[in-house]
Amino acid sequence: MGVLALLALRFALTTVALGTVWLFRRERVAPREWGVSVVLGIFQAVVLVLETYGVRHTSASNAGLIISLTIIFTPILDCVARRNWLPAPFFIATVVAIVGVGVLISSNGLHVPTSGDVMMLAAALVRSIHVT
Repeated sequence: MGVLALLALRFALTTVALGTVWLFRRERVAPREWGVSVVLGIFQAVVLVLETYGVRHTSASNAGLIISLTIIFTPILDCVARRNWLPAPFFIATVVAIVGVGVLISSNGLHVPTSGDVMMLAAALVRSIHVT
């Protein structure tokens, strides 16, 4: 099954499930809630497309390691958004984590990142923006 077909099926199943819940609850949705929902849904769709294509074009271990960088990107984006800087030990740990990920994904020696690696990195950034 193709990536987009798989994601369409995934979103269709979710739509049916959430539509069923909505039918029984019948709560009114405010226009602002619709707007926020659409924006967050678009972010989630972009993340899932990037992750799914990324996994398809890199190894599962590389994909897992690269997407784990979300844990580092999210606090950095949050502190930028709040204009409140993180303590120095966080950045020391960040450098260690990034070097560690680099070492782990270069087990076969250093090489140019694949398109899948780049997509997974983009997915980590978009997911961090989504969470922030």
